[in-house]
Amino acid sequence: MFRAWRAQGLWGSLLACGLVACTGGVGGVTGEGADGGHETDGGAATDGGSSTDGGPATDGGTANDGGIQTDGGASTDGGAVDASACPAANVLCVDDTTGAAQEYSTIQAAVDAAVPGDTVLVFAGSYAGFRIEHSGTSAAPITVRAAAGVQLTSPESLTHNFIRIQNSSYWTIEGFHLTGSGTPQPYDYDYACIAARGATSGTPMHGLVLRANEVSGCSPSAMYLSQTEGLLLEDNFIHHNVLEQQNGNGNGVYLANAGTDNVVVRHNRFIANAGSGIHFNGDASVTGADGLQKGHLFDRNLVADNGGNGFNMDGIQDCVFVNNVFANNGHHGVRGFDIDAAAGPKNNVFINNTFVGNIGAGVKMSEDQGGHVLFNNLTVNNIEGGIAIGETTPAVSNNVDSSTVPGVFLDASAADFRLPSGSPAVNAGVAVFAGSSAPAIDFNGFARTVPPDCGAFELGSAP
Repeated sequence: MFRAWRAQGLWGSLLACGLVACTGGVGGVTGEGADGGHETDGGAATDGGSSTDGGPATDGGTANDGGIQTDGGASTDGGAVDASACPAANVLCVDDTTGAAQEYSTIQAAVDAAVPGDTVLVFAGSYAGFRIEHSGTSAAPITVRAAAGVQLTSPESLTHNFIRIQNSSYWTIEGFHLTGSGTPQPYDYDYACIAARGATSGTPMHGLVLRANEVSGCSPSAMYLSQTEGLLLEDNFIHHNVLEQQNGNGNGVYLANAGTDNVVVRHNRFIANAGSGIHFNGDASVTGADGLQKGHLFDRNLVADNGGNGFNMDGIQDCVFVNNVFANNGHHGVRGFDIDAAAGPKNNVFINNTFVGNIGAGVKMSEDQGGHVLFNNLTVNNIEGGIAIGETTPAVSNNVDSSTVPGVFLDASAADFRLPSGSPAVNAGVAVFAGSSAPAIDFNGFARTVPPDCGAFELGSAP
């Protein structure tokens, strides 16, 4: 039943327009993938070189990027782009057509001129990509916001990235709609559509926000984000990104290296990427780093139909997963392990998540360091079971697991994972367990009752 959703394109027509904001169909077919061992993304979880590169790509030839077309209009409205704001001293307006909105004709010129507290508004038109090499401040970040109809037709000047943040902090990138060529590129993250690189684990970037962007057709990933403390990924739509040429790696998002701690991943969609929805790598080989990523929060994300694991997590500790849906992924919903990291998964908390139809387990951990807490989760029809944590015994309570679908969801055949009144998940949760509290709201922002239901949706939840 579940695998048929790919052919039917139901994630686009139903989930995108029902459970989360609608911006158009995302149907399609991705490969199943077979891990044959550790569930990594097709190779070692490295980035083809140190993420502290600080310089241009050296691929020996011309960029084979196929041109990225962007049209704004991301999964949510990142904010207004209105010419009436252009006279303000802290607003820099970019337009490729002469008129009231043309203070700058290129995004790069406006970005170079921006100072802390400024907002760069990009109006509909065709532009080259841009590179960021200076910082805002925690009190006065700098924002670059795209209107509908923006097209980035060539990469920024030094790499194959269309948006490059080079060791810079306190920037917000909003509303860009990037569509790559859809063809495999070299195994070099200077080809990712959006990249943040050039920092170190000891002195990472801070305060980066990527909000309301839609990115598809990119290789080796839509976003490569390395050594970014306190990053916020919010309301992005990351879908149908493709593998790279050499080793079969490729993911929706790659969060790379130690120093990438305390990341918030909230209310995004990771759909039908050829590899994992997100790949995480602590990477103990990076000099001066602890080889781990810690303190992430995953809140109300839809992770579905990806060819690999929903989340592929090497060296992830002290993270919280709440109100997420992991559905129909080619391996596990969440896979924690240690290959390149300094240690395996430890002290991760899973509350009120839904895991359904994944080819592997809902949650699987190996090289495990223990301390995990899992309660109020709903696991249904995952081929290798709901929760598979091998080396240690987690603290578990009030999780509902079912190998059969009928009666659990409103309409599983239509990918509607809300609950009917007779579902075994209704009122099956607990408000507090092992020092953690159930969330006050569900995936759709609907208030939870006491006792709460299990899974990401409370009975009566509406988009």
